Amino acid sequence: MRTLIIDDESDFREILRYQLQQHCPALSIVGEADGVSSGVKAIQSHQPELVFLDIDMPPGNGFDVLKQLQPLTFDVIFSTSHNEYAIQAFKFCALDYLLKPINKVELVNAVNKALQRQQKQQQHYHLEMLMSNLAQQDHDKKISLPTSGGLLFVPLPEIVRFEAEGRYTWCYRSTGEKHLITKTLKEYEEMLMGYQFLRIHKSHFIHLKHVVEYSRLDGGSVNMSDGSELQISRDKKVLFLSEMGKLF
Repeated sequence: MRTLIIDDESDFREILRYQLQQHCPALSIVGEADGVSSGVKAIQSHQPELVFLDIDMPPGNGFDVLKQLQPLTFDVIFSTSHNEYAIQAFKFCALDYLLKPINKVELVNAVNKALQRQQKQQQHYHLEMLMSNLAQQDHDKKISLPTSGGLLFVPLPEIVRFEAEGRYTWCYRSTGEKHLITKTLKEYEEMLMGYQFLRIHKSHFIHLKHVVEYSRLDGGSVNMSDGSELQISRDKKVLFLSEMGKLF
């Protein structure tokens, strides 16, 4: 794959270039850039198939590069030191990112997945969804759900609840559909923090907007918009009532 590195830290570019040359022989590095403007020009000039793109490049960022190059015709592996918001956005869209300093194993895994995506021509929709999510309010965002057959891209408001199934998770939607997801409930709890979702039980992670009724009987339970009745753990009751109160 024709590969371009865009990062404002020259030391990082040098280290990454060396790591790629040593461990990723399927890549051919065709150029480098150190910022938004030079990055856009380098992509237009070299027409890469894969771009390693830094998020934090003051006074701009990696997303500014992508905004100037629509439609996107290349794959991207993002790199960042600390941007938690960006990391959450990548997880939503099933996109790869590398935390600095780069771990060799994580780098090789990310490159291998990029090669697989190139064969399946899957990446462009993921990037388009990322850019759309960054521009939208929470109620318009989509999230990727990995299933045994591939990836589903589902609007966040459609998700009623998640339910633990061992190392897997059931996702229930307002459309009446349910999907067995190849991620744990804890992963979705971390990913959707701040999006009006709440863990009310070791097995239940719910979208508060889909709560229809709360009952104090038998320690506390909720009725959801999909018709389910779910118990609330004793230690989650106060937090649940507090979070529900913020919606009104």
